[in-house]
Amino acid sequence: MVLLYIFNFSYGERLGYNYGVIALNGIIFMLLFIITVFLMYSVYKVAIKEQTYKHRMVQFENLRVYTERVESSYVAMRKFKHDYINILSTMSEFMNENHMEGLKEYYEKSILPISHSFTVSDTKLGLLSCIKDTALKSLLSSKFVYMIETGIRLEIELQETIDQLPMDCLDLCRVAGIFLDNAMEAAMETEKKEVRFCMLYKDGDLYLIIQNTALPLPYSIANLRSHEFSTKGEDRGIGLFNVDMVLKNYRNVLWNTNYEEPYFTQELILKQTIARE
Repeated sequence: MVLLYIFNFSYGERLGYNYGVIALNGIIFMLLFIITVFLMYSVYKVAIKEQTYKHRMVQFENLRVYTERVESSYVAMRKFKHDYINILSTMSEFMNENHMEGLKEYYEKSILPISHSFTVSDTKLGLLSCIKDTALKSLLSSKFVYMIETGIRLEIELQETIDQLPMDCLDLCRVAGIFLDNAMEAAMETEKKEVRFCMLYKDGDLYLIIQNTALPLPYSIANLRSHEFSTKGEDRGIGLFNVDMVLKNYRNVLWNTNYEEPYFTQELILKQTIARE
């Protein structure tokens, strides 16, 4: 557009156009340039809003799944509480009569099935109560439930309340979601199929650590953050590149990646001093 604007003045004089015509053409070119910039900016804003909307919908879906899991656990707890007195009374009768065989049979047929209603996933999801941000909690819940259902051995370390996120919640959810998706995929390729998740405060800074079993890497870790590099085929494997793009907006976030066979580790250190560009 700028070149056309310059060409209008230089070539217009050669064609014998007077300055009025040249100036009019210049104004027209300028208006077209302004309109083009405005349209490009509008398209950019619409694209950003659409992307944000999609991420919000993902968070709402994660929240729905988490809510359903909480409700399921609550129903199981109410049922157990309702049966608790009856269970104790029945066990007391067996013990008073010293009927150990009957007590054993009652335990196997009546008590054990109730205990199974409190699944491993319910126990592990209970640890998420330490995380106070609902969007992050719902994201982690949906990922962890999927891991357990696919046979991944999951370990969660959450021993303190996580109530301060020195990073935009939506960005943190995007990064954590990509890390967990990659961890699941890599762990499923190994024999142990392990994923470990940890969040804790250390010296006032928030640490997020995700570790998973992985096959030996046939490439440099530095290549993982490149847009051109992919281990998953064409048009795939750009997750860590997207993470890199997100984290470049935060001066207070350190990202460390490490592989020590058989574990691949992603570590984020979120400094409490917020400095977003």
